[in-house]
Amino acid sequence: MRESIELKKREIEELCRARSVRRLDLFGSAVSDRFDLRSSDVDVLVEFDAGPGFDYFGNYFDLKEGDHAPDSG
Repeated sequence: MRESIELKKREIEELCRARSVRRLDLFGSAVSDRFDLRSSDVDVLVEFDAGPGFDYFGNYFDLKEGDHAPDSG
């Protein structure tokens, strides 16, 4: 898993910036030798840098889907 993350690190960082992510942590099998690319899921903990009216739901699912473009409305 670590190699997969390193290969996409720049893309992950850009996505986090676009979605106001303050902190993104991996845990579970994704950070251990038990991770299997074909059958394991990736467990993440996300902390957003949010203010009043922040759309947690929308930003979480945009982050999950890999949507880089912030909503315009």
